[in-house]
Amino acid sequence: MGGHSSPEADIRAIFAASMANLPRAVAVFSRVECFDNSRSSADPIRVLAFDRGSIIYRTDLLPVWAAALAASCTP
Repeated sequence: MGGHSSPEADIRAIFAASMANLPRAVAVFSRVECFDNSRSSADPIRVLAFDRGSIIYRTDLLPVWAAALAASCTP
């Protein structure tokens, strides 16, 4: 996986743990912003922003992981 010196299995495990923790972060922190940095040739793109648990920004084309997060944080 581009640019990482860690084993792919470790990167995938960290990603899975991060995704599992994001809904909790949205519930605990007053503001959470999520960026997609999956394209190595581009700057990170803000895809979601939450304020006190509510979505205040959502890009038109959400990556799959961000769509799942948005769905899990919507009452």
